[in-house]
Amino acid sequence: MDKHELQDLLARYTSNSLTTAERERLFSYYNELLSKNSLDDLDESLLHEKLKQIDLSKITALDKTHRPTRWKYAAVAAASLLLFAFLGKVLWHEAAQNKTTAKATERILMVPDRAYALLPNGDSILLEGHGENLKERLDNKLTKAEKTQLITIRTPRAGRYNFVLPDGSKVWLNSASELRYPSAFDSLGREVQLEGEGYFEIAKLTRNNLRVPFRVQSRDQEVKVLGTKFNVNNYANELNCTTTLVEGSVRVTNKKDNKQILLKPDEQLKLTGSESTLQQVDATESIGWKDGVLVLDKMDFPEIARIIERNYDVNFVGSLPKGFKLNGELQTNVDLKELLKSLELYTNVRFNINGRNIMIKN
Repeated sequence: MDKHELQDLLARYTSNSLTTAERERLFSYYNELLSKNSLDDLDESLLHEKLKQIDLSKITALDKTHRPTRWKYAAVAAASLLLFAFLGKVLWHEAAQNKTTAKATERILMVPDRAYALLPNGDSILLEGHGENLKERLDNKLTKAEKTQLITIRTPRAGRYNFVLPDGSKVWLNSASELRYPSAFDSLGREVQLEGEGYFEIAKLTRNNLRVPFRVQSRDQEVKVLGTKFNVNNYANELNCTTTLVEGSVRVTNKKDNKQILLKPDEQLKLTGSESTLQQVDATESIGWKDGVLVLDKMDFPEIARIIERNYDVNFVGSLPKGFKLNGELQTNVDLKELLKSLELYTNVRFNINGRNIMIKN
């Protein structure tokens, strides 16, 4: 990339007019330079003029005391852009090209599109791929009596899976999640039970000219829908249970006080015990995890660590850094070593990978 192209991309980045491909090219260029520690080769006047126009508060840590001191301003700004591109597709492709020379134990990647179907008779069936119609896949494995019982779809840590329910509704399950549902829904309603995180696109179903409701039961709430797209995050080790509406409408009932709240598109309801908080959001950011992109919104490091643990099937060992929050984008489809390298650039925390443990050195 020459300086004229870089200048053009930076200018259009600040005006939010980059295409997805151009944005990836800009981040990839930074990724390549940063991985070679050659950011200082760039024209600093160009970087100063363009990067200072970017609202870095949207993509960098909010606590400025955690900014690394060894970089010049231009390098810090560039590293900030890089941090939440998480080495983007350039290093992803480089890692793929170097696969034959790297030891398998040295690279930890998320393994998408994998889950297990746990049947009422105790059988466990490995599910791989995506968009599978599970009624066609599992019906012949169930007896007539078993078809009235619940099937459990469970994703492991470092795995995601999307599939089609018997009524035609589509479900995406995030890592370390499970959904329980009957092999056939009755005429009165459709109900599933969720633990973890799931995104739903509900098929419209009518009987006697009335819409058949769809309910998602989770730890602290019930989500009732008629035909809509929404996301529920309900991990047991997270403080909050959040429901984000993409399209249509849902009614959320807090099980602790039976309070009901009707959500509109681009609204997110956060439940913390009996406390409810409704806020406007960009709903597409809440479902980016389906494509390996997690949008961080004032997220502290312990929460980020839990997400990394779920997505890579690893455990952090040591004292997690606290006291600052991060904004930006975290890509969960890259090599873990490269992801941690990016975090090191900004947090001044050092990580060593030892098998499935990430050792923290403050």
